[in-house]
Amino acid sequence: MKTLKEVTLAEKILKEIRICNKCLGRQFPKFRPELSNSEKGILLKLFTITKIKGKKQEGYTWQDLLDLTEEQSCDLCGNIFTKIDDIVAKLIERLEEYEFENFLCGAKIPISLVEKEEKIKSEFKLRGESLRKEIVREVGLKLNKCLKKETNFSDPDIKIIFEPYNEEPAIRITTSPIFYSGRYLVRERGIKVKELIEEFFITNFDAESVKVTLMTVDNRLYLEMPFLVKIIHPKKRGPINNYNDLNGVVLSELKRLSRKEYKDKEFKAEFLIKVIIDDDLTRESKISELKENIKRKKQIVEVNFQNGVNEKEIIVIIGVCGNLNLLKMFSQSNLRVKEFKLIKIDDFKRKDI
Repeated sequence: MKTLKEVTLAEKILKEIRICNKCLGRQFPKFRPELSNSEKGILLKLFTITKIKGKKQEGYTWQDLLDLTEEQSCDLCGNIFTKIDDIVAKLIERLEEYEFENFLCGAKIPISLVEKEEKIKSEFKLRGESLRKEIVREVGLKLNKCLKKETNFSDPDIKIIFEPYNEEPAIRITTSPIFYSGRYLVRERGIKVKELIEEFFITNFDAESVKVTLMTVDNRLYLEMPFLVKIIHPKKRGPINNYNDLNGVVLSELKRLSRKEYKDKEFKAEFLIKVIIDDDLTRESKISELKENIKRKKQIVEVNFQNGVNEKEIIVIIGVCGNLNLLKMFSQSNLRVKEFKLIKIDDFKRKDI
């Protein structure tokens, strides 16, 4: 019978090492899967006692049999599971300063315990769950209950790494970034736009830092321009107003993005540029040189040339967040710019190109 095989194996383990109910139970993942690991351990010990008594094996005393049913010092976990409630309490205390809807926790286990467990598993050909996994599950379930928050394995708001075997458990907390898009409008010249936007998001999200990416292709005032923000290690995650006046810079159309939306989102600026070419004989070489310069700029999405006698109208569409010096590019190709005009700015995704 399968149960007899597992009980026989459990008896061999019990002869070899001191082991708690939970650690014994987790070595047998397929044994009575409806039970918790502690319940499995207790049942395996009771079956072992029954087997020993039935065969009247020598070498066991009644005290040995009683000891099997009681928790003792465990060679595999060091009785860490008796300290789980204290660990959870310390984690909750640290988490009070953070806003989050879900979490993921992990644990760092001393290498000596990992090696000891691997040795036992190798000796008895066990395929049970690791000590780290059991500790993380126990802590996670208690946090679920106490905080009324769910565990998120794919993209958690907050990640908690703790070291349960330290005298004072070391705890490291990291939060997932938050992403926003929006538009900004400058009312006064000389304002440090990027710094104002950074300060706004750092303050509102109690963040460690932010990465602001601006579309800065025109110096005119009162022109709405798009921007993106990545908020790094925020402690707060609440919503913010859609419209904000930052003393000279107005933020509007603020929209929270997913990680994928942020990664895919770019902006597209379309310019009309008229250039003058004095010498028809060098026209083609100059245009070819310009094309090569443009190709090296990955921000350029599209360039359309319209032929004229001594002028060329060039439509340049830029897919970029940042400042691209188009005038410099044209001067490097020895082309005189007669007119430089911003036509429009749109949002777009990379896949739309």
